Formats: sequence, structure tokens, C-alpha cells
Amino acid sequence: MMDGLWDWLLNYAIEHLLVSVVIAPVVYAVMRVKTVAPEKRATLLLVAIAFVIIGPALALSSTQHDVARHTLAQTGQWDVADANPPANKASAFPDSEQDQRQGTMAVSSELAALTVLLWLAGAAWGLGRLAVAHASVRRILAASRRSTALEETYHQVIPAGIHVHVSPTFGPAVVGIIRPKIVVPRALVDSLPADSLRAVLLHETLHIHRKDLPVLLLQRMAEAVLWWSPAVRLMGAALDSAREIACDIGASRVYGSSVDYAEALLVSVERLVSTRPRNNAQALCATASLTTLDQRIDAIIEERPASGRATTATHLSVGALLAVLCIAADSAAPRIAMRRPVVAIAGQPPQSEVDAITALHDGYTRLLYDLHDHHTRTLQHLSDAYTRDLTALGDIPDSGERDRRAARLNRDYQQASSTAESRFRTAAAQAETKFNSAQKALGYP
Repeated sequence: MMDGLWDWLLNYAIEHLLVSVVIAPVVYAVMRVKTVAPEKRATLLLVAIAFVIIGPALALSSTQHDVARHTLAQTGQWDVADANPPANKASAFPDSEQDQRQGTMAVSSELAALTVLLWLAGAAWGLGRLAVAHASVRRILAASRRSTALEETYHQVIPAGIHVHVSPTFGPAVVGIIRPKIVVPRALVDSLPADSLRAVLLHETLHIHRKDLPVLLLQRMAEAVLWWSPAVRLMGAALDSAREIACDIGASRVYGSSVDYAEALLVSVERLVSTRPRNNAQALCATASLTTLDQRIDAIIEERPASGRATTATHLSVGALLAVLCIAADSAAPRIAMRRPVVAIAGQPPQSEVDAITALHDGYTRLLYDLHDHHTRTLQHLSDAYTRDLTALGDIPDSGERDRRAARLNRDYQQASSTAESRFRTAAAQAETKFNSAQKALGYP
């Protein structure tokens, strides 16, 4: 069971990286297209991240189960009974349908285990840091105080039911998923002009309207689990920036003037730089990074509403393109198979690779024998049915009708025999393919 999990995780990692390599350049190019409104780029980035994370998992899940069963069709008036190859013997070979359609990279079970354990250790570390960030958020809220004065003064900006908390040093930010709260530092409340503070509160309110906090939590969890993925990190950083720009543009429209909002934003940043300490809680808060300030100001000043029809067409085209690229990457992705001993059919696990290859040959030989025996019994079943029906034709008095039925009987018998022969050859060829794949997984050419 653990080997199967390791196989799945390693194959997921390979496919995720390939999908990322294909999708990331497309997303980067789309972000530079003017028909994509700046406030909509966060949505496209979110869709792209979903494709590179969920797409490989769905593709692997759909290829893990072998649902093809070899049955002979009903031909003429006979049922070709018991035509399926013995399933219990076929299990002597690795059950990997994708190995037949794609190349397979064989790795030792020790290397696979080490890689997966390293992955899980990094994921545990990242999730642990998120737990620390959550604890920091709780401490910040405990140290802050709700300001009903700010809520009343800016009631036209702050939605009903949203509380504003004043913190000693942390903020401005939105914290909380179920009951979001706006946190602003005391230094900004005391020093900012009313218009600048209104701009800050408008920006944070837009985060709440956009439901950014739940998305941010899922994003941070994905970044923690897939800590080794450059694409998730880079697109996550781009999503953080696009999220802030989307809120800036929305806030500037409500504010009334893009230039005035940009000036208010710069004033708040000047007052904030000298008093803003680094805090672990920022990982789980909708808070802006000062490194993207230039991009935000440019987006606010240069923002022009894009055509709704053009934006919709662009979104649909990009979504369809990403889906096609994800499917294409899945079809081209190689598969990983762990090099491990093959379990003998009726014995104990082999103790060496020599025993493993011996057991593999024994299993293949038995499978071929069973297939041949099954094919012989099928032909005998057809022959008995043909003889029985041919004898029954003697009871028909009309010679013309008897000849017509005999001709149809001969035609059906030949067709059934040909079908049985074709199915036998197909089953034998598939068994040989699996045998060769198993040899390759053991390190034998």
C-alpha cells in the first residue's frame, strides 16, 4: 500500500512539473495582454494555479484503474463463455496500463522512499509555519482593541458587521476567515490624514468583498505542501501582487480619483515603513508587500476599463487553452515505477533480483499456458455448438431452407472462430508487453 502511495506521489510530482513548464509561460504572456483587465489577472492566475495543482491529480486518478476487460462478443447464436483471461495470473506483472502507452523511468524503492519522506518533511515544516502564523494572528487580535469610533466615522466605507481593530504595531491587514476583521496600527490611526486613512480602509474592505482570505489560506497550504515547486511559488507571488492591485483598482474607483487614491496610498506607506515590524502572521493575512508598490501605483494610474465582451472572450480562450495544455502535458508525461522484487504467484516474496526475475518468468509462462488452455476450451465450446446445430438442421424438410441455414451457420462459426483467435492473440500480446515492462522495472533490458 505504501509503495502504491509513493508511486502516486512521485508520478504526481513529475506530471506537476511538466504541466507547470507548459502552463507558466502562457500565463506570463497572458498577463501582459492589455485586454486582460488588471483586476481580472488575479482570477486567471488562480485558475492557472488550480490547473497545475489539481490537473495532474485528476489525470493520475483516471489512469490508475484498468477498466478494460477482454470479452468475446456474442456472435451468431452462440455465447463465447468464459472468454476473459485469468485475472489472478495476470497480477504476476505490474499493473500499469500507462507503462504500455508511455515511457517508464525505473527508480529504486529506497530512492523513492527517501524522496517522498523529504517531500513530506518539507510539507510538515511548511504547515507547521502556518500553524505558528495562526497563533500569531490570535495574539495580535488579543493585543488589539476594537475601535467603534473608526467604525462610526467611516461607516460608509466599512461594511456592516465588520469590526476595525487598532493594534500596537501590526497592520494594515485583514485577518480571519469566518469573521474577518480589519486591523490597523496605532501609528497610522494617529498620524494619517482622514482621506489617507479612508483609502487604507477602502483597500482592506475590498479584500473582504473579494473573499481573498479563504483563497489565501488554500494558496498558502498549497505552497507549503508543494514547497519544491518553482511554479507554485512564482505564480503564488504573482497572485499576491495581482490581488493587491485588484483591491487598489476597486478602491480607487470608490475613492473617486485614481491619482488622489495613489497619493493617499503613498502617504500611508511613508508613515508605515519606519514602524512596520516583520510578523509571522503576515503569511495568513491579506497584507501588501512594499516590494510591489511601484507596480501597484502604475496599475492605479494607468488603469482603463477594458471591454466586457473582450475580457470575457479572453478569459474563455485562456481557460480553454490551459485545459488543452494540461491534457497534452498529461499525455506526454513519463511515469515512474519503483524497481522492486515481483511477488511470485504461489510463493513467498523473492529474496534477490535473481529470484525476482525467475518468479517473473514463471508467472509469464503460467499466464501463457492459461491463455492457451482458455483459448482451446473456447474453440471446443464453439465446435460443440456448431456440431449440435448442424445436426439439428437434418430435421428441416425443406432442402432450400436447410441449405440457407447451413450457409449462415458456417458463416457464423467461421466468424466466431476468427474472433476467438484474434482475442487470444491480443491477450497474449498484452501479456508480453506487461512482461517486458516488468523486466524493465527490475533493471533488465
